[in-house]
Amino acid sequence: MKRSWKEQFLSSVVAQHGRPLMKFFVSRLPNSADAPDLVQEVYLRLLRLDRVDLIRCPEAYLFTVASNIAHEHNLRKSKRPPHIALEDTPLDELPTDIQAFAPAAP
Repeated sequence: MKRSWKEQFLSSVVAQHGRPLMKFFVSRLPNSADAPDLVQEVYLRLLRLDRVDLIRCPEAYLFTVASNIAHEHNLRKSKRPPHIALEDTPLDELPTDIQAFAPAAP
């Protein structure tokens, strides 16, 4: 079965730029474990393109997309409240009243 031009394009991108793309994300993320997911997001965005033949410099386009994804990811992470594990919280700081866990009334 013949592969589509999108599949051929993506295969070429993965072969040529897969490792550098992973290194790009690892160097720009606070948690390098997120890098594989963001690499996949780059590939998904490339698959959504209708006309890859209009891209004059695929490598520059790829890393521009990656830079935007890293920026979006870091913005989302910075807006989340920090994760605090219960086991790291001293017992005297934990609420003892069940109402403390109830959602606030609108």
